[in-house]
Amino acid sequence: MGNLFMKILRLLGFAAKPSEAVVKDICAVVPPACDVVEHDNIICQKEAYAVLSPEGKTFTFYFDEKKSSRQGKVCGLNVEDHCPEWVMMDYYATPLLMIGDITTVVFDESFKDARPVSCAYWFGGFEDLTKIEGISNLNTSEVTDMRGMFCRCQSLSSLDLSNFDTSKVTDMGDMFFCCKVLVSLDLSNFNTSKVMDMYAMFWCCERLQSLDVSNFNTSNVTNMYGMFSYCKSLKTIYVGTGWNTNKLEESEDMFRNCTSLVGGKGTKYDSEFVDVARAKIDGGKDEPGYFNLKLES
Repeated sequence: MGNLFMKILRLLGFAAKPSEAVVKDICAVVPPACDVVEHDNIICQKEAYAVLSPEGKTFTFYFDEKKSSRQGKVCGLNVEDHCPEWVMMDYYATPLLMIGDITTVVFDESFKDARPVSCAYWFGGFEDLTKIEGISNLNTSEVTDMRGMFCRCQSLSSLDLSNFDTSKVTDMGDMFFCCKVLVSLDLSNFNTSKVMDMYAMFWCCERLQSLDVSNFNTSNVTNMYGMFSYCKSLKTIYVGTGWNTNKLEESEDMFRNCTSLVGGKGTKYDSEFVDVARAKIDGGKDEPGYFNLKLES
């Protein structure tokens, strides 16, 4: 047994190693060692939570045992399929920020040890957000749900998500919905092999001119409704050999109002073709598509 676990046993009154049955009972209620710290013989459990600064502008994520002593508005993360405490969905299923006018999000170094399973709507409705610091401290290796994660971040111009591990994610619907001033988006390490929903993923990213999803594996995606809709400045979409629409069921309005879009061999946007029919690598006049092929280097 580890030293920390033995200390826990001593604090519970065991002078020697208890029976296997007792150990199982203890393990059922005591969190894993990585979530437990000791201060002056008091066992404290680490928690993942977020804190809004007193002035209401900075939102910081922590994973430690100091939740009760933090100054500002303290919020818990997602529980099951629900939104996080700081976001509420309105009648039209639009995420609304319920606290402050947040301009900066910070991931404290302690958060690198957290393993959230959902990031759904974490920044949904953060309309004044301009900066995210320490995003490399967000470990997404256990996350399955990223729907609406950056939905309506209408002041965020750049996002580098190259550190994200998305290997377990199944839902990316609305992920960048209405990120109206986003001009730079790095998704270069996204693993989308388990993703089934990309509904309105980039809807109304009005200033994006180029989008590289060449590493996307879309073989399990069933919903791409409005995926690129109203990306009116988008000229180029790069895809790779993993682009696959065999399981796709919904593709209506996939390219609606993508008026600047041009495929790799010159196929221009046509308002008569806004669904899966042109969601392919451009083959020219005989096989028109809206995509550019980008092979792995």
